[in-house]
Amino acid sequence: MKYLFMLVCFLYAGNIMASLKCPDLPTELNEEPKSGWSIGIKDALFAHFKQESDESLPAYEWAVIVDNGKNRYPVMVRTFLQDDTKSESTQKKLADKAWYFVAGKLESGWEPKKGGNCFFVAP
Repeated sequence: MKYLFMLVCFLYAGNIMASLKCPDLPTELNEEPKSGWSIGIKDALFAHFKQESDESLPAYEWAVIVDNGKNRYPVMVRTFLQDDTKSESTQKKLADKAWYFVAGKLESGWEPKKGGNCFFVAP
């Protein structure tokens, strides 16, 4: 967990304007996709992320854990809100989006690599 925290801090350096720890994360999406990997949502950060246009947009950045039975890998997935409205249902929908995004990547043949870049922005 210590290394995941260090990875998260490194990824956020320089582009977070405000952050808020998210309690009550939806973590029940621990099904196994057809690829044989298990996927779980570990944690999230809510922040406004600066874009190339200098605009700041609200988003959740999810710490998704993928496990193949031998190794566990953290995968960071950013999902943007349509507006500044944060609610439990919006948070759940965005957690689902992050989970299914990673499941789709795994089912298409992508595999996380130890020490590799595991950061994605979900469309």
